[in-house]
Amino acid sequence: MVINLDNEHEMDLIDELLKTTCAGYSPPSVGLRINPVVGSGSIDIMSTATKASKFGLPVTESTRSGIIELYRKYDWLNGIHFHVGSQVTKIKNIKNIFSNST
Repeated sequence: MVINLDNEHEMDLIDELLKTTCAGYSPPSVGLRINPVVGSGSIDIMSTATKASKFGLPVTESTRSGIIELYRKYDWLNGIHFHVGSQVTKIKNIKNIFSNST
């Protein structure tokens, strides 16, 4: 089973469950849905990789370090899902998203 979370609120809920109701349970794979903000496809209203898209946390200069901190904060967070939708742009647009971070 793989669970992908969209935002910090969902991570807080899962963390609370793992500390209380589900204490002792180790989820096999929990990922964070990332919006790489690589631009819109040919149909703007259907695009899911713009700053205004509703899915996942957008990766920008101002959010990059915060996203990395989430992986440090939640030791059970062990996956990542890049959500660009069905109008995928060129892979070169995704290639360097985290290249400047450690």
